[in-house]
Amino acid sequence: MLARDAGMFVWLFVIGVLIVTYLRRQSMPTFDQYQAQYPNLVNDGHVTCRQCGGGSIYLRFAGLSFSGVVTNVHVCRACGTNLYRSISR
Repeated sequence: MLARDAGMFVWLFVIGVLIVTYLRRQSMPTFDQYQAQYPNLVNDGHVTCRQCGGGSIYLRFAGLSFSGVVTNVHVCRACGTNLYRSISR
């Protein structure tokens, strides 16, 4: 009985983490939203960090959906701020 309750707790925890991860990812702006919100920070395809002004941005893998869509987060290398998300198929 105790093992079954522990197993149920683990599954609920995993589902909770997945839901929180999904919601955080969806609340992050897309590139178009970032550009609309910070038009002075996107020039000729070059993106600048809204937090520190850094210009070195890298991609961090953020997840893979069941349909094969990959979500990436674009992160400032200088301060670590998550700037926007992008998807690829």
